[in-house]
Amino acid sequence: MRKLLEWVIPLTLASASWAQNDGCDTPGCELADTIFGEVDKHPNSSIDKGEFLDFGRSVFTSMDSNEDKSVDFEEFSTFDFGFKAIAQDAGRPEAYDTAQRILFAMFDRDGNLSIAVVEFEAVMNADFHKADLDNDENLTRAEYLDGYMINIAYRAALEGQ
Repeated sequence: MRKLLEWVIPLTLASASWAQNDGCDTPGCELADTIFGEVDKHPNSSIDKGEFLDFGRSVFTSMDSNEDKSVDFEEFSTFDFGFKAIAQDAGRPEAYDTAQRILFAMFDRDGNLSIAVVEFEAVMNADFHKADLDNDENLTRAEYLDGYMINIAYRAALEGQ
C-alpha cells in the first residue's frame, strides 16, 4: 500500500534534468513536471483518467497513515512530494502552509475536518475534468501543469502570486 513512497523520496531528490523544462521556469514547475512523468504509466506524453485516478488513490493511501480510510489535516500536511522544501528555499513557507490549508478545505467537501476516500476521489475526478481543456479524457503536460489545482495552488504559493 505504501508503494507510492518508494518513488516519492527519489522523486523529491530528482535532478532538474528529469524535467523536460519546456517553459518550466517557475518554482515547483520542474517537480510538477517530474511527477507528470511518473503518473504517465504509458509514456505517451499524456495522463489518461485512469492513470490520474490511480495516482490519486495511491496518494490517498500514502497520506492515510493510520489507515482509517480518512485523512485529517495533520496527515494531509505531512505528506509532501517536495514542494515544502522548495517553499522553504524560496522563503515562502507561510504561503505554502496557506496553500495546504486551502487545498485541504477543497478536498474536505463536507467540512468535518477529515477527507473521506469518497470526497478525495470526487475532487480528483472533478479536477481532472476541469484541467482537461479539450475534453479528450487525457491531460497533456500543459493541461496537468497549468490546470491541475494542486499544481496551481502550490506553484502560486511558491511564486508569490
